[in-house]
Amino acid sequence: MAVEILLPQTTPTAQRDRVTRWFAHDGDTVREGEPLFALESGNNTIAAPASGVLKINASSDASYEVGTVLGYID
Repeated sequence: MAVEILLPQTTPTAQRDRVTRWFAHDGDTVREGEPLFALESGNNTIAAPASGVLKINASSDASYEVGTVLGYID
């Protein structure tokens, strides 16, 4: 079953954030806990929530609402 990768709320007032970099590419195998992508706010690095094959739905250097599904790990 695929695990959704959601844009997290990194501050109490955050409504949106910008994905500045993906550390893996679409179709790569990732491991739970390894760095997955970086956010503009506070230079936050977000870890993979599961292990499996990455499917990216969101571009880097783009802004999204908190809770947006950025991709999946299957």
